[in-house]
Amino acid sequence: MVFNNLKPTEVKYIIEDFNEIPKGFFKNIEMYPNFNKTKCPAVTSTNKKLYYVEPSIDLDIEFGLNKDGKEYYKYDFTSYSVPVSSETHEYIRYATQVVNNNNLCHLQLMTPYAFVTDNKDIEVISLPVDIETINCKYVPGAIKPYNWIRALNSSWAIEDISKPGVVKFRKNKPYLLLNFNKPVNLSYTEMTDVIRNYYNQSNKIVNYSYHLDTLMKHIFKRRPNKLL
Repeated sequence: MVFNNLKPTEVKYIIEDFNEIPKGFFKNIEMYPNFNKTKCPAVTSTNKKLYYVEPSIDLDIEFGLNKDGKEYYKYDFTSYSVPVSSETHEYIRYATQVVNNNNLCHLQLMTPYAFVTDNKDIEVISLPVDIETINCKYVPGAIKPYNWIRALNSSWAIEDISKPGVVKFRKNKPYLLLNFNKPVNLSYTEMTDVIRNYYNQSNKIVNYSYHLDTLMKHIFKRRPNKLL
């Protein structure tokens, strides 16, 4: 097969419980526009494989290491973007994380979007996005959601560790660009009891163990035959 003409697979996305923030605050995941009218098989083979999501806030984040070598971040947002309220500050603090591993300092703006599918072969990759940055690059990530229902975050790594990095999130600029390895019909779903029960098997498990391979093998055995 030279070009991908597979039939789309059903994939759903959920919006996780995100620190009691109303789910309506988060935008839908949208399909990237297709250009099938070109009739080019290379173009049409991307149909239903690219999706994106935009942030709900205009937000500038500076991050890096302070003079003591400790991770830090500071942020700024405008009042025309969202209300200046304690809830807004709480959301930003909850969603923002800076990690330094082996002198690789990176920022994560966590998202609530997680994927559910009954197709074992589906993989989703987060691709670099076109937003304004200083001294940092996007960190791609990938997951096969069949066994692990978890979010992909917008992640950025500093290039020159001696200087801060800056990322400028904007409401009209995607902060996640998602590439599926096969065409998918992607749509929103509420958490059913079946989805939630399996989701809770691994939710936040990275906070409790470094040995995920061993633990996930046990969790995978608890997966029901069908989630959708």
